[in-house]
Amino acid sequence: MGLFRRPWARACRLAGRLGAIVHDLRRSGIRRMVRAGISETVAMKVSGHRTASMFRRYNITSDEDLRAVAERMGKTLGKSEGVRQKPARPSCARFSLSFYPASPGPVYAQHMVRRVLSALLASTVIAGCAATSLSFPNATPGKSLVVPAWEERPEGPGPFPAVVLLHGCHGVSESNHEWARWFRDQGYVALIVDSWSPRGYGKTCDPKLPDIPNTDRFDDAVGALRLLHSRPYVDRARIGVIGWSNGGVFAIALVNGPSLERARRRGVVLPEPGFRASVGFYPGGCYSLVEELVTRPLLVLIGDADDWTVPGPCVAMVEAMRRRGAEAHIVLYPQAYHYFDVVGQPRAYLAEVANRNKPNECCGATVAFDAGAFADARRRVAEFFGYHLKVR
Repeated sequence: MGLFRRPWARACRLAGRLGAIVHDLRRSGIRRMVRAGISETVAMKVSGHRTASMFRRYNITSDEDLRAVAERMGKTLGKSEGVRQKPARPSCARFSLSFYPASPGPVYAQHMVRRVLSALLASTVIAGCAATSLSFPNATPGKSLVVPAWEERPEGPGPFPAVVLLHGCHGVSESNHEWARWFRDQGYVALIVDSWSPRGYGKTCDPKLPDIPNTDRFDDAVGALRLLHSRPYVDRARIGVIGWSNGGVFAIALVNGPSLERARRRGVVLPEPGFRASVGFYPGGCYSLVEELVTRPLLVLIGDADDWTVPGPCVAMVEAMRRRGAEAHIVLYPQAYHYFDVVGQPRAYLAEVANRNKPNECCGATVAFDAGAFADARRRVAEFFGYHLKVR
């Protein structure tokens, strides 16, 4: 605990919360997880509580809860009396963490839920700042497609750093929205890109569905980057990209030199300075990039038990890129599966999903939330983007 006091005091000073104690964050974090609908079993795994009675002692009722009740009652009474009320926009908390350290090769993350709990709870978001639904044209030359998106924006005029979020083959999920809210509360504009619905795809990874051209998702992300460049509250020099599974490989492609050159040859050019850093969660398609080279910092996060996007090709890709001078890092989570960051996802075998690692590329994969891997990944993403996208 002694080793923790000094960085804790520094974090409190930077956040303007002098005098706060760890238990304050623990109580607030538990209360917000419960209010967000996370089951008590999952929340106890995150918090480290062994008994339900002790967990419930931390699930406090705060002044904020009482104000929320009063506001709800006021709205209900206002509606019953025919009064139109403008809803107040809640404030969005922000908390930033320390710089991202370099590592010599693949990192095996340790399951240290308690040691990273303070960082996780410090970044626990206060749900309520509603996402803005919008759309934009993608960057495909001659046949641009209108792509839906959701934007989360911090309070204030900015300019803020920004992150583009790319979903996996199951389409835009609640987990994507939860990540976007977390980024907002870290001080980023977060833009979720929906590449499936404008092309008539549902939230499915059915192997019978035809693959969309690889260039389509790339062009959607470039369109998202152009949109963010048009926003006065976005710092166009500090925009990153993050993707999950199918979206993870496109997050890598958007900072991959050969991919950018191929895009230029067909008339798609990223507005300068492009994406400054990229994160890929359990990315598919690493095998296709082993001989290529990212030109911007890259962080890959994957479970070593992942049987959907197996880690071997991603390790080989990162190691090959590092030998050629790239700033690339990979973290392996012991016994973690696909969707390890999807809070509340029970361990399950999805028998219907396409999987190139199976005979005839079909079918089945294991998915499961992992509290330790999730907490560590949150910390690493905060440090990585904090170091590469925020002003130093």
